[in-house]
Amino acid sequence: MGLSCRDIKRISFPQICGFVFHCHNHTARQDKTEFVKYVVGTGVRGSVKNIHLDGLKLPVCVSKCVVDYSIMVVKDFCTILLNSAGNVSKLKLHTEKEVIMKKAKIVTATLVMALTCAACSGGTSNAPAANSQAPEDFKPITLRYANQHSIDHTATLAAQAAAEEIHEKTDGRITIEVYPANQLGDWTQVYEEVMMGTIDIANTTVPETYDARANASMLPYLANSYAELDKAMGPDSYLAGKMVDIQAAQGIKFLGYSCEGFAGIGTSKPVPNPNEVGVDKGILVRVPSNDNFKYPTEYLGYRTSTIPYSDTFAAIQTGVVDGWQAGPPNLNYLNFRDVITYYYHYCMDQEATQIYMNMDVFNSLLPQDQKVLQDAFRKMWTDSINSIEEEDAKYIQMLKDYGIEVIEFTDEELAAFADGVRADVWPKLAATYTQEFLDELLDSVQ
Repeated sequence: MGLSCRDIKRISFPQICGFVFHCHNHTARQDKTEFVKYVVGTGVRGSVKNIHLDGLKLPVCVSKCVVDYSIMVVKDFCTILLNSAGNVSKLKLHTEKEVIMKKAKIVTATLVMALTCAACSGGTSNAPAANSQAPEDFKPITLRYANQHSIDHTATLAAQAAAEEIHEKTDGRITIEVYPANQLGDWTQVYEEVMMGTIDIANTTVPETYDARANASMLPYLANSYAELDKAMGPDSYLAGKMVDIQAAQGIKFLGYSCEGFAGIGTSKPVPNPNEVGVDKGILVRVPSNDNFKYPTEYLGYRTSTIPYSDTFAAIQTGVVDGWQAGPPNLNYLNFRDVITYYYHYCMDQEATQIYMNMDVFNSLLPQDQKVLQDAFRKMWTDSINSIEEEDAKYIQMLKDYGIEVIEFTDEELAAFADGVRADVWPKLAATYTQEFLDELLDSVQ
């Protein structure tokens, strides 16, 4: 028998916060991702899903999630309506102050969650597509923008330029504060916070937790040349169109890509026959723990290790691994120039992060301000595509000037690498992306 509204009113505010944070704890262990996906993601827009928590099946509809953590001390909070299929004690509510405060960083400022029974919602968003206020009535807002790049990285400088343009063209109605270098959390945390609305905009790698296709820009040899980049992931590409729908399902507005360079392999020793595929080169390189990187690197003849990225510099320095893969020339120069002596520019994948925004925040903006924002980030997107060949060339020259031997491949060799990886590696990735998606994506770039 479900809980009545009267029962729910008796639950203290710390209890409901403990319930939410308890669920987040489960997500961190990868065994309850569906809860956060629908409660802080799709659920915010009113979807009704069957959520499983410690064996208890709950039909949950989240009608509103607002953040202002300051009222957490107020016990008489807004009415919480929850239609459950069991006893609330089974939720194992964490009421200790320490637990609540420990998890508070996930939600900045206030957390007020209104849970309603399924009958209260039709399963669609109540948020308008845009704010209908007159410009003079719109209260100026400040949006927080998170990225994973260093302060002097091209993507950070581009974001700051976009923020200035948006502030000027909206007559000061929108101010964007850029927080670089993971100041607001790593990319997995930032993505979830954008879903919740506790961070407004971000430019990061996106996790594959909710939809593996979200990181399809990392597919090996999606584009095998600078000339193919716009067709592969430009504003009019098949991938961009799919990404709009994929991110919208998570309550996120997709705004574009930031292309940051074609990735190669940096090593501490010379690689024998680097242009021969399928032949064991006897070289062990660190790759991310993702099949997009592991399979093509092994196809080229390298052995792979998935040690943490943070340990890679020391691992190359001490000989635990001979090099690393998944970084463009700029990262090889900026982060690894003191431990590598060779750089092989395979152009295996494009280091392309996503620019994205909480959908409800976007919908709260005036229509003309939405256009300004989209235009500014579209420009950042296209500029990154158009300038990346020059950016790679600049850092390749810097690597050479530093004494690192750079091996570049001919267009014919790169095309052969791409054909081989698409034929041999992509079918292995179908279980992750679906064969239909991969076929349509490949058709779009050929």
